[in-house]
Amino acid sequence: MIVPIALALPLLAMGPARGAEPGPCAGIQTKSVSPLSAVPGEVVELTGTFGERLPIKVPSVNMGNGHPMEVVRWTTERLTLRLPRRLAPGRHKIGVYCYYDGAGFSSGWLDLDVAAGAPPPDIPAPESLPTELPEDPSMLLGLGQAFWTQSRYQDCAAAYGRAAEAFKASADPQREARARSGRSLALKLMGRQEESDDEQNAAADLHWQALLAAPSDEVPRLEREYTDIGYHAAEIALRHGLHAEAERIHRIRLDIFERARDASGQATAWQGLARAAAGVKNHAEAAERFDRASALYREAGNPHGVKACDEAARAARKALGL
Repeated sequence: MIVPIALALPLLAMGPARGAEPGPCAGIQTKSVSPLSAVPGEVVELTGTFGERLPIKVPSVNMGNGHPMEVVRWTTERLTLRLPRRLAPGRHKIGVYCYYDGAGFSSGWLDLDVAAGAPPPDIPAPESLPTELPEDPSMLLGLGQAFWTQSRYQDCAAAYGRAAEAFKASADPQREARARSGRSLALKLMGRQEESDDEQNAAADLHWQALLAAPSDEVPRLEREYTDIGYHAAEIALRHGLHAEAERIHRIRLDIFERARDASGQATAWQGLARAAAGVKNHAEAAERFDRASALYREAGNPHGVKACDEAARAARKALGL
């Protein structure tokens, strides 16, 4: 049973890359867990269908990033796993994530009751995995995702970087954009902001190339993806004082969101346009744009967006002496 999953990375929230298939993730399924109750750091067993052990397969507590389980032993039908030591008491779900070609899948999830307490002292050491990166670029995309969920940002950046070069060589701008955007986020968390900005700008340019060349049936999906990548590129432009570039990108985003009748997306675009106007001290235009963003956030039911834009509009009018 392959269950598609929604992922935390903005890059990954875009969904599978064009033509993405489950690949090595096909057929994974969780059938049982034993025991049904454990303490943090204790060993549990999952039975099911898991296939060969690959670094793109990450047994996890289904609580988002940062909750992978150590693999003590992996066979195709039984996993021996150690729970995270800092897992909070309560009922959790456990299973296996699998990442491939820009998509995320899972084996399905089973309940496990976690009680407070100390783990037994004789926990076996985890199995090791090969450290070499694979050659298959679709595997590298999945590996970047897997490393991200484990907060292994240096390894994540390396896998995405290798994938980007492979997709560049095969003239696949859409997948190259995904790889560069993922590498950008990893570099940012490593404190390498300038390199991160360069990768994100490259990703935005590549995705735009893919969008312009795409067949008509793929355009709506690629447009939606561009609104996310474009947002990050516009933020970089604003940070570097490139207000005209930020304006250009947010105008494209606004057009896409208006055609989709997406009030929340339109609000983010108008807010970005307002910030671009404020950056060149066009306070009158900034105030009007913040007002538009506030109204759209209100329509979308986002009180935090309303408050932020109302405060920014007041600040712009104050700068005008109003």
